[in-house]
Amino acid sequence: MQDIKMVNIKINKRIIGKWNRKNYQILRLLGKGANGIVYLVYDGTKRFALKIGSNDTSLSSELNGLKRCLQAQGNFLGPSLYDIDDWELNGKILPFYVMEYVEGESFPGKNLPLEHVVSQLLLGLAFIHQQGYCYGDLKPTNIIIERKTNQVRIIDYGGMTPFGRSIREFTEWVDRGSWKAGNRKACVQYDLFAIAILILYSIVGKQICTMSNTVRSPERLYDIIHSNLRLTIFSEVLNRAIRGQYQTAMEMHQDWQKKCSFEGIHNYHRSTNFGLIEIGFIGSALLCGCMVWLHFH
Repeated sequence: MQDIKMVNIKINKRIIGKWNRKNYQILRLLGKGANGIVYLVYDGTKRFALKIGSNDTSLSSELNGLKRCLQAQGNFLGPSLYDIDDWELNGKILPFYVMEYVEGESFPGKNLPLEHVVSQLLLGLAFIHQQGYCYGDLKPTNIIIERKTNQVRIIDYGGMTPFGRSIREFTEWVDRGSWKAGNRKACVQYDLFAIAILILYSIVGKQICTMSNTVRSPERLYDIIHSNLRLTIFSEVLNRAIRGQYQTAMEMHQDWQKKCSFEGIHNYHRSTNFGLIEIGFIGSALLCGCMVWLHFH
């Protein structure tokens, strides 16, 4: 099997499937990972994301999880599957699959409030967990807020791992093992820890992902949470996720929704210029002003 890291496909080159004979034109590189390379491609009518796997075993495992989620009824945030085939390059056979290309902004995005993004993520993870899998590599570039619909989508299922097995692909600054908060065994709590880290990242920024291993610890995370006014609203939920105290993503979702009730959203938006409540108040005031002006004129 050819080393996938050495594969370098030029723009406009065409990939023709060995079995299905579908033709794809390479538009640009979307990303590289331990398990494969993803390209943006065009089939003559529509754009897709095409992933070339490093080997049959890893790609088959990824596809099995993806297909299981697609076949189940529920809140699946992943891409739809279009084609599965092999491609011959320099005498070597490379497995690949083609999926829906999700266009939008990476997490946390700009147009959707954080409370809604996290709520959708937790529902999506709950569905994956119900199929017996841990997503595994939950990072900003794998979470897209779709431009057309404002829906949260989770892409790249290369790190999805059956419960009980070791996580194969992870991002260090989101990984609970790197924060000394648990092991790398695939479970519900592994993904929920990553959600907590992403919430911190969305509010305090890059200091979370640039922190060195020597200072990473759960205690350091608690300090960050309790020293930030915006994070203190969600401190109870974040602390439980970091400690691995949630048994399901739905349990965390319910707690998150409670914190995002009227009082929580009011406090959250008051700390960030004008929020929805302030905008509504201003709109009401302007409307009343117009009515008074009409009355006297």
